[in-house]
Amino acid sequence: REPWKISIFDILECLEGLDVQTTEQDSNPTSLDNTLVAEIWQEARQAANSVLQNYSLQDLCEKRDSRKQLDIMYYI
Repeated sequence: REPWKISIFDILECLEGLDVQTTEQDSNPTSLDNTLVAEIWQEARQAANSVLQNYSLQDLCEKRDSRKQLDIMYYI
């Protein structure tokens, strides 16, 4: 696929060998505390996945290249 079609989420999913969104969904919390913590972790995963899906491999390369140009050092 072209670099602009590959999201960071896709890369992590490929490297980890699992669906990052469904990790730990099968757990069966036994107490209210566990349920609340599981809900918060699910919300955090969804937020992280959303951010990772918004950036492509090409975006990373462009950001890297733009920062390289800012790091030019002149020696006198």
